[in-house]
Amino acid sequence: MKEFSIKKILTNPLVWIGLSLSYFTLHYENSENIYDIFLSFNTYRNLLIGSCIYVAIFNIKYTKNHKHIDILETLYTCIETMFIILFIWLFCLSLYTGFHQTGNMYSRALRAKYSHAQP
Repeated sequence: MKEFSIKKILTNPLVWIGLSLSYFTLHYENSENIYDIFLSFNTYRNLLIGSCIYVAIFNIKYTKNHKHIDILETLYTCIETMFIILFIWLFCLSLYTGFHQTGNMYSRALRAKYSHAQP
């Protein structure tokens, strides 16, 4: 069984791809409609194309004698790569929006508290 380590997670390029997609989403989308990007078919198409290119460059699977490409295993790896990137992307966006919404609720509560305290 493989050991869990933070170093393995931080050196995984798929994590960095998901983090960059989260950054670009936060930078270029409205804060109210941040999850609308996941309602578009183009997002998943581009994600699948990108993951297939990543697998073609870095992680092609071969048969046992290394003479032929194992198409089914490579396709499975493409889909797995796509879901890893999508998971990291959604996880980072949900952390950010949760932190942002909690901060806004706390700020409103403090404003309400101090507006009643002032004479």
